[in-house]
Amino acid sequence: MLVLAGAQPAPAAARPRVTLAFASPSQGAKVNDTVDISFTGTNLTAVRVLRLGRPIATATVSPDGRSAVAAVDTAQFRDGLTVLSAWGWGAGHSVAPQVFAVPLVLRVTNATADHHLPGYRKTVLRDEFSGTELNRSIWCTRFPYEGGPALEVPDPGCLSADGVAGRLDTLGLKFDSDGNQVAGQEDQVYRDFNVDGAPMHTVQDGYLSLHATATRPDDPFLKYESAMIRSKKEIEPTAGHSLYLTARVRLPSMQGTWPAFWLAPGFSRFGSANWPPEIDILEGALNVQDDKVNMLHINAINGGVPGGQTADGHSQLTYADPDLYDPQWQNYIAPSSIRDRWTEVGMEWTVDGMCWYVEGTKISCQNYHWQTNEGTQSNPATVMLNLAVGGPWAGRYGVDVASFPTRYDIDHVRIYQQ
Repeated sequence: MLVLAGAQPAPAAARPRVTLAFASPSQGAKVNDTVDISFTGTNLTAVRVLRLGRPIATATVSPDGRSAVAAVDTAQFRDGLTVLSAWGWGAGHSVAPQVFAVPLVLRVTNATADHHLPGYRKTVLRDEFSGTELNRSIWCTRFPYEGGPALEVPDPGCLSADGVAGRLDTLGLKFDSDGNQVAGQEDQVYRDFNVDGAPMHTVQDGYLSLHATATRPDDPFLKYESAMIRSKKEIEPTAGHSLYLTARVRLPSMQGTWPAFWLAPGFSRFGSANWPPEIDILEGALNVQDDKVNMLHINAINGGVPGGQTADGHSQLTYADPDLYDPQWQNYIAPSSIRDRWTEVGMEWTVDGMCWYVEGTKISCQNYHWQTNEGTQSNPATVMLNLAVGGPWAGRYGVDVASFPTRYDIDHVRIYQQ
């Protein structure tokens, strides 16, 4: 009898080989705060970072599958040695990982992570942004001034006793001498959620992001929506207790943005917010031509009134780094771009003035008194970080609308008392 052999199935196509290895930091490196863990590999589609067998971060994989980056918040670990492992997956594979990276040993040094000066031991305010949402027991999301609509998330702790101050949502509008509404110094409103329902504050991987979107295109003045935070706690130095304020931030490189970290009077003492005084620990307005990616504006606002914040009412510079500070424009000037990377900015604040620091290097100092232009007592300061957009400074040469959405990241805010 003739028997015909059945057709043999074609061999399964060989699956691409998947590889994974830690690229940076190096073995034994000292790390703190939020750290970018980089990988190299081949044919990767997904990577997870683990510690003690527990997943702690998911990496973003490049389109070609040859690299990946994961943000890891080391504030959740104790100081000392820690071991990270990683799993990798390739296209078409099962639920189980296909590759395991050789473990990475790191030395966590959060106890000495920032550059606050010796003698500052007591913590007055601290947020590591290690959770999954903004801590509203610490922060409000509007200016301390009057005006603006009701808060989207009503919080009596953000308002003055009479419920009036603490609502303002923009500095983008003002009135001319005829009472007509005209453009102000920025072109956005601060929101908890934009018109599309997207959150303007997000917390992930150990840092806070303040987002900005171009979601009001038909508004004649306020075409953008963005985010800010303001501390509920109000602070000021005393003769026996000066302060050191520090934040680790990642500034956007988008033209037309204006991230800031600054102090202005709250309303805890007199019930309404006066202005000035104002201290700008950093202003990162980026118009590309005059204010560039390697610059930060650091300044204290003086009204020019003799006997006000200073004896003659103007800035009184007492120190300037000859290589890093431009006294004419009051700018810190770095050797290269300080955008899209983590940078620590700090300030020592005493009753007689301030000194600014970048990554622990003293940049400039000036005399200054935290009081009104008339020389009278001011409200204590509230701490603010915000992402403004546009206006005559940041938007002087236009706003790069094609780059929206954008964000300003804050790894931590810490205030120490001497």
